[in-house]
Amino acid sequence: MDGGGEPNALILLVGTNPLPVWVAFEALGGLEGRWQRTILLHTAETEKISIRLRKRMEKFGVAAQAKSINAVEPVEIRNATRETLAKLDDGGIRSAHLHYTGGTKAMGVHAHEALRAWKADRNNWQAETSYLDHQRHRIMTSNGDVLIGDAREKVRLEITDIAELHDFTSLEPICDEVKKPPPDENPPTEAAVVLGNSFFDDRIWENFKNWKNGVKGKNDPVVVIDKRDSHLKATAWPFSKDPQLENVPELLNREFAGGQPAWKNHQFDATDPAVAKRMGGFLNGTWLELYVFACLRKALEEIGRGGYRLYHSVSVQRDPNQKCFELDVVALLGYQMVAVSCKTSGSEKAAKLAGFEVRVRSQQLGGDEAKGLLVCAHDRDDKGQDVPLRIQEELQQDTGVPTAPVKVWGRTTWGRLPEKFGDLLRDLHWE
Repeated sequence: MDGGGEPNALILLVGTNPLPVWVAFEALGGLEGRWQRTILLHTAETEKISIRLRKRMEKFGVAAQAKSINAVEPVEIRNATRETLAKLDDGGIRSAHLHYTGGTKAMGVHAHEALRAWKADRNNWQAETSYLDHQRHRIMTSNGDVLIGDAREKVRLEITDIAELHDFTSLEPICDEVKKPPPDENPPTEAAVVLGNSFFDDRIWENFKNWKNGVKGKNDPVVVIDKRDSHLKATAWPFSKDPQLENVPELLNREFAGGQPAWKNHQFDATDPAVAKRMGGFLNGTWLELYVFACLRKALEEIGRGGYRLYHSVSVQRDPNQKCFELDVVALLGYQMVAVSCKTSGSEKAAKLAGFEVRVRSQQLGGDEAKGLLVCAHDRDDKGQDVPLRIQEELQQDTGVPTAPVKVWGRTTWGRLPEKFGDLLRDLHWE
């Protein structure tokens, strides 16, 4: 509705999650000058979020107005809505669009009623209401008509935009006195793919763990990745005669040593500490993050959906005095987030904690509709029970939600992660 060219206003309800408010604003033409007035109705509890939204709108040249309302009392909500409409009427604006996704249910119901009653009493007024369908990401009118077929096509945010909306001020924070790099959209993945496509094999995986952890077998050299700083010590590659893995040192030279021969004839020279740290970090677990990144990218390419953003190693914090948190792999389609945590070692309890964390952190950054996943190295236990499934079910029981809050995929899925991601993305309507 554009009021037939008449002056018009967009009214948005603000709740604890700023993302759907911004999505509605942008998808409904807020950045294109469609609305003469944009008004945010917020409560005392969400005033800071309203201020943040208005500041972001100002960056795009939109001077939004705001009004605080009591979201508990129905009469107060209706009165505040009528006062807002009366001011519009006094200013010659007699066309309003209320988008009620974002505020509380009571705010939506009673603001909607107030607008409908206002229009019914005035023949010269036009009014329309809408909401965001979180399942299909459509903006629908209250009558069931589709205004926007897929808001993710209209609103394409970057990870920095998502962070700003949720008041995360930096994507290069100081974590443990070390400045974290910005998220990487094109990390090296060739060596990671070779490892990931091999490690679902029990024999190869056990040999790799023994080598990495310094366990001496019959033909295994004693090899240790320094547990203090993850430096890889001078060592021999244990798969020099394995056709699947014999070329990994060459890939590591290219991807992590700038093409320099850190590995020579399957022997690693640890004289360069920077290279040793990169190699050790990769072999100690970063390889799984990069493998997941590559598999998710392949799945996105295969479903043929453009407009997505994919990031490795997202680190954010709200202020320098707070501990930062990290998400290993993040995909964005428009504004919807899929975040993946990766664990190559640790106990079942540690994996479960990682599952909790990726759920909480993904929703802190991406809102309620963000999807969290955990990719871990667990398989079946000594009794033959599926450990990843058990972790997933326990997470569901502990959070009390009707469906699994976090998908948990174990080592047996590693060789088919692109297909697993493809199924997940189709379930989320990313195709």
